[in-house]
Amino acid sequence: MFKLKKVYKEYQNKDSKLIALNDVNLDFPDKGLVFIVGKSGSGKSTLLNILGGLERPTSGKVTFKDKAIDDSDFRKYVSSFVFQDFNLLYDLSLKENLAITGEKKEEEIDRILNIVGLINKKGTKVRYLSGGEKQRLAIARALAKKFDVMLLDEPTGNLDSKNSETVFNLIKMISLDKLVLTVTHDYESALKYGDYLIEIHDGFVSEIKTLPKKVSVKFKKDKFLPDELLTLYEYIPNDQKIEITFSVDASSFQMIVKKDNFLSNIVSKMEDIEDEKEIEISLETKSNIEKIEFEYLEESRKAFSFLFQCKYALSLIFKSKVRLMITFLLLTITTILLFIQTSLISYNLVNTLDNAISQNKDMLYSVTTSAYDEKIEDDYEIYKGKYLYELLEGKSPEKIIGSISNNYFTIEGGKNYNLDSFIHLYDDNFKFDSGYHGKLPKETDEIMITDFMAQYTFGTEDVIGKTITFKMRELYSRNTFKISGVIKTNYKEDKIVSLFSSSKYPKLKDSLTNNYMALYLNKDHYKSILANSVVEIAASNFLFSDMSSSKYETSKATYAMYNSQEITHGSHPNNDNEIVLTTGFLEIMELKPEEVLNKEFSYQDMSDTTKYEYIDFSSIFKKVKVVGISNDRASVLVSEDFMDKIIDELYYVSIDGFSIVKPDKNEVKVLVEKSITFKYDYLKPVYSIAKLVSGPFGIILLSLEIAFILIAALSLAMYCYANIKEKKKEIAIMKSLGITDRKISSIFYIQNGIQTLTSWAAGTVLSFVCLFLLNRVFSDPEMEDISYNLFVMESMSFYVSIGVLALIVALTTTIPLRNINKMDIVLTMKNDS
Repeated sequence: MFKLKKVYKEYQNKDSKLIALNDVNLDFPDKGLVFIVGKSGSGKSTLLNILGGLERPTSGKVTFKDKAIDDSDFRKYVSSFVFQDFNLLYDLSLKENLAITGEKKEEEIDRILNIVGLINKKGTKVRYLSGGEKQRLAIARALAKKFDVMLLDEPTGNLDSKNSETVFNLIKMISLDKLVLTVTHDYESALKYGDYLIEIHDGFVSEIKTLPKKVSVKFKKDKFLPDELLTLYEYIPNDQKIEITFSVDASSFQMIVKKDNFLSNIVSKMEDIEDEKEIEISLETKSNIEKIEFEYLEESRKAFSFLFQCKYALSLIFKSKVRLMITFLLLTITTILLFIQTSLISYNLVNTLDNAISQNKDMLYSVTTSAYDEKIEDDYEIYKGKYLYELLEGKSPEKIIGSISNNYFTIEGGKNYNLDSFIHLYDDNFKFDSGYHGKLPKETDEIMITDFMAQYTFGTEDVIGKTITFKMRELYSRNTFKISGVIKTNYKEDKIVSLFSSSKYPKLKDSLTNNYMALYLNKDHYKSILANSVVEIAASNFLFSDMSSSKYETSKATYAMYNSQEITHGSHPNNDNEIVLTTGFLEIMELKPEEVLNKEFSYQDMSDTTKYEYIDFSSIFKKVKVVGISNDRASVLVSEDFMDKIIDELYYVSIDGFSIVKPDKNEVKVLVEKSITFKYDYLKPVYSIAKLVSGPFGIILLSLEIAFILIAALSLAMYCYANIKEKKKEIAIMKSLGITDRKISSIFYIQNGIQTLTSWAAGTVLSFVCLFLLNRVFSDPEMEDISYNLFVMESMSFYVSIGVLALIVALTTTIPLRNINKMDIVLTMKNDS
């Protein structure tokens, strides 16, 4: 079964070599109790370790059933080891120590503990056992797994004589059906209990000697000495009856004796025998020891199950409560930062804007953008002009509303108002989805009013047919309009009136004014009014075109369409680039008609100036020619086509901003892509977070997150390393029992996994709280009606946090475990004893 051939083992010291085994050749029986005896340092334990697969020979071959032994599989399936120092898991109970070699049912555990006499201490932790009990438990653990060979290293070395006898009796029982190899320094016990004997001297091993099964003594009665019976006395077990054979000459008979009456019975029996007779007393060694039936109810159940690994891992977690709390806090903070970081990274400006807009019932949203000005070397805001309109032009024209601010008007009856309001210029295709009373304006002097403004100014919504008068910025005269329709709003349901006097008003002013304090004028009607009026236009005096741009920009001229006005000098304009100047304008410019008549003038190129304040006349006509002089009140009279071109450009300059009609999510996305923002103050928190993400805060938070990941990983790695170091001997014990490195490693992966998962769960809950608080901090406290959801716990947050923490667990466990595969089992158990 078990063979050693030319086995040689040496240990290399710094300056010398120690030969522990030298050319060992052995062939073991299939069963029986084999004792290996010799002096300390002779190589007994080395031989046993090689036989048990705990050490490898320097050279030679060890086989079991003609197959070379594999350390892990051999220890797992063939051998079962009992160590001198017990090598039990002290923090586990007796039951758990037995279960480590394979998951077992209660009846299996009870049967094994009954055999070793420890059934009444099944749930007791090992640390509370006596030395003898620990040794019996070590044997019980060896019995608990399927094995062919049991190996015991000095099983009674630390025990008194009574416990030693109990242990030897136990292993003798085991040897009746299994091969038991026992190292001992107790030569007498080896002779008494053993079936075979191996002696070692300085690494040289004798052949296996077969020990006699029968022990006897011969003597003549007249020469009898009591000491001669001591050899037999030693073979009689305590508290057990044994049969001895008493022979005189050719006759013999049997006697049943116990240890405490053995000598008295022998002496009493000898009284009837003549002095010269030869007497022989004999007994068979351990003839009354019963054989153990090795039955395993669950042969297929796995050793060191996942559940057992989890229990063991849990016991490690609470070894150092301070270290546990520090690591827990670091991992929890790391989780929170991961959630906040991923929330920032995944921050979606479009979704957040759409969410805020959808919660508000505004119809119009004023917009703005910015551009870089090389003159001032900075960005400047653009809230009107052709540049912004062209950015918006991808949308339907009916959804783009030009607005003119107005703060002074007179209603029918002569009552004047000085309050902020807007005149919205709408396209013909504009849909008043909220509804209206009356009719849409058909004439240029007709206008619509919101029900809120009508109620606020007229004191009633019944204002159709009434008039309202105001002055447009570019016109000299005031214009009176007749109200043709009243636009419905939700001002009653949403208690808009109260907002005008609330603390929220400063933040809602633009929104409220834009949506409720508003008049609606058809855009084409507005252009027609301008075209048929005298309009004042900045940066339009071509007589200043040779001056600096700043001087030119402040120059103004009034323009009107030539409509058969009297010509005092020259002729009326026949071509689009021909103009008529007025005498009043010439007087202001201190010029005579002949100085300008029939001469060409150029407008200053304004294409490089700001994108919304001025009309670039040079883009309409490079040059204009003065063909006549008139006494009209405008400065410049132009042809109808020229005036139409001016009005088209003046529309973009004359308004005070653009608004978008209730944008949906796709429209918001387009605006964001074009860097167009909403002007309302209550939407500022949404943009603040966007800046925060791309600004220094995002970098600082990322740096902080990386720092915490590294610190948490280091703490977890140190925690794992400390437990591995503390449990190094127990790891070696497990390996000696055939537990694979993978399963041992699983303990520490589970330990770190449980701790990290617990921290992740706590961090996730706290992240919800933190994100809620951050939303409160960065949201506008006065806009409690809007749930901004600036920081949202996206699904990505869960994936990223779990992924990062899983990576931490993998690295912080793998690195400390890297030496387990190389662990010297025997050396580790000796050094940590």
